[in-house]
Amino acid sequence: MSKTQVREATAEDIVHFLRMGRDFSVLANEPFDRESLTQHIEWLLDEDRAVVFLAFDDDQAVGICAGMWFPTFWDNSKISATELWWYVDPKCRNRGIGSALMDALESWAEDAGAWRLSMMTIVGIAPGIEEMYEKRGYREREKTFLKEL
Repeated sequence: MSKTQVREATAEDIVHFLRMGRDFSVLANEPFDRESLTQHIEWLLDEDRAVVFLAFDDDQAVGICAGMWFPTFWDNSKISATELWWYVDPKCRNRGIGSALMDALESWAEDAGAWRLSMMTIVGIAPGIEEMYEKRGYREREKTFLKEL
């Protein structure tokens, strides 16, 4: 039986983010640039208001997520947290890895004093994700519209 472990990422883990970031970009039909992702991860690792998690299953890196907190725009006394990105290798889904990453992100947000955590998904990229969110107590609140310029 596999054993999922989640821990905060370090600079030595960037190789895992590059592999999974490339895989995500193909799956999501998004652009990918190694140098840009490397700079982004380095920035997040140095940012006090951010966290980056890495999930391992049987010692293989199979999932990543990141989050950031900030004062709520309309009430600075309240901290909001948001997921920046979240990915689990499609071959490893439905094994609890995504839930383990969400547990870590939710715990981090609570420890940061957040009163709210927002999660996102790209439409159609992960069947069943909305149901997973709802089972965990999330509710649909916003929709995002994109226009390529």
